[in-house]
Amino acid sequence: MNRQRSTILLLISLLALTSTLAIAQQTFHPVWTNPEGEPWRNENGDCWRDPTRVTTEPVVACGDAPASSQQAAEVVETLRTLYSEVLFGFDSAVIGADGEAAIRSMINSLDSDWEVTRARVNGYTDRLGSNAYNDALSMRRAEAVARALQEMDGMADVEISATGRGEADPKVSCSETLSRSALIECLAPNRRTEVVFTIKRQN
Repeated sequence: MNRQRSTILLLISLLALTSTLAIAQQTFHPVWTNPEGEPWRNENGDCWRDPTRVTTEPVVACGDAPASSQQAAEVVETLRTLYSEVLFGFDSAVIGADGEAAIRSMINSLDSDWEVTRARVNGYTDRLGSNAYNDALSMRRAEAVARALQEMDGMADVEISATGRGEADPKVSCSETLSRSALIECLAPNRRTEVVFTIKRQN
């Protein structure tokens, strides 16, 4: 059952990685909207997005750059998300075989017409556990992904940084009435590593 769940999460991660950049065009996670077509927002005013899908359509109201600005840009940023159930074992910052495959797929998803100049790795946990513990775990996991990226082909000269964000910026909120196992599963989207690549068009 755990193996089947890991396979499903790997597929979800790979779906999140399949977006590519075409001629200075950035990809985005689609925004969830209400029946009136207005973006759903969290308590911080940020738009809720679907992490399992990608689109090339920007939502300016949610801070995305207009398409005309993207087409004129020679340097852009693109976001990739990797989920902890794919990358790591429970309570671990050691990347497993599935995690290495997911990181490799993430690199391969970047358009070959563009050169990676920088990668910012941000690690996140769910809200279970103390703030101090989650901050430390998210940092160890971000550092592990950063090291793995540095070892990938073509990444040796890329500036890579790692930051542990702990419980910050959760993607979902779950009811306290759930059993512990159901709560852990519900909070899975919050346990993630986000990599923001800065890329420039190659001459």
